[in-house]
Amino acid sequence: MCVVDSLYVYRSLVKDMKIILLDISQLKTHEKTSPKRVRKVVELIKKKGQFIKPIIVEKNTHVILDGHHRIEALKKLGYTRAPCFLVDYMDDEVRVYLRRKDLPMNLIKQFILSVALTDNSFERKTTRHYIPDRRGKIHVALEKLL
Repeated sequence: MCVVDSLYVYRSLVKDMKIILLDISQLKTHEKTSPKRVRKVVELIKKKGQFIKPIIVEKNTHVILDGHHRIEALKKLGYTRAPCFLVDYMDDEVRVYLRRKDLPMNLIKQFILSVALTDNSFERKTTRHYIPDRRGKIHVALEKLL
């Protein structure tokens, strides 16, 4: 772990990808959350005493691709930062899958980003993202998220 521009940087062994701590207020959502699921995640974070799974974030827009419930849980617990894995969403290897049959099939990455950037949200579990070389578990002490 090293400090770069006041952010903690965690280096992955795969392709030198970075997990950085971002201010939660910088992150944008594109899906709604379930209050029941947020409560469960809050309890899990309290039980573990550390943050284990990074938030997947589009590197240019800071749109959350995966981790909406974890972000809401961190907010409820009073944390201001989150460990985020930054990805280039427009990379061809990053794929999006529709979880809902009632959405038009021409839903594309740019549309997802535009929804998030206009402060709108899809229903929860609308999309699923495949991120190549995605980090698994991490171990970030909760005090670093304050």
